[in-house]
Amino acid sequence: SILFLGGSLTFGEALNDNQTLPYYVSRNLKINSINAGMNGYGPHQGLYILENTKIYNQRTSPEKVNFVVYRALIQHINRAAGYAIWDYYGPCYKISSDTKKLEYKGSFSDCNKLSIIKRIEIKFLKFLKSKYEPWTSYLINNFEYRKYNQKEYLPDDSERFLKIVEKMNLISKSRGANFLLILENVNTNPESCLIDEPYSKELIVKLRERLIPFVLTSEI
Repeated sequence: SILFLGGSLTFGEALNDNQTLPYYVSRNLKINSINAGMNGYGPHQGLYILENTKIYNQRTSPEKVNFVVYRALIQHINRAAGYAIWDYYGPCYKISSDTKKLEYKGSFSDCNKLSIIKRIEIKFLKFLKSKYEPWTSYLINNFEYRKYNQKEYLPDDSERFLKIVEKMNLISKSRGANFLLILENVNTNPESCLIDEPYSKELIVKLRERLIPFVLTSEI
């Protein structure tokens, strides 16, 4: 079997089951595909599925997984950093200042310790969005997503993403499966004419340096 991990592109948001990437791979290669993607997921959920034996078995049982495919947006760097406002309870991974190793720290709400002021702000903005016109909601969304939507990715966040993907690769191998990353390195909107996503070239160099197997959307 092939286990697919990732967010909405993997899951196939707004598509029928027979229109998703896992479906086409299964049909064309005559191999079973397991779609464990979910809207809003990032590499941190993918890693958590792989390293948590109970969840892994729930997703894959009784299939033998031969391949693990993670479909990544560049913006997943910010998802893994906890900047997505929908993901307060997603798995939080941090790099230890002592060992420089990746460590699981519980959920983002646990490891980031939201202040009382921040919690009040979240509730207040949620109240405003539910009560007023779309323009107010638009402005509030832009404010809430300001860190998530930033395209100048911070070095620490980039390093966390790379370490998460490295660990996904290692755990896949330990489970007897090959790992592959599909990197959405270009904007595939027809009007964009396949413009490179910000930071994509730098990230590609780092993936090669770390010997992480990947393919690019621009090559497909």
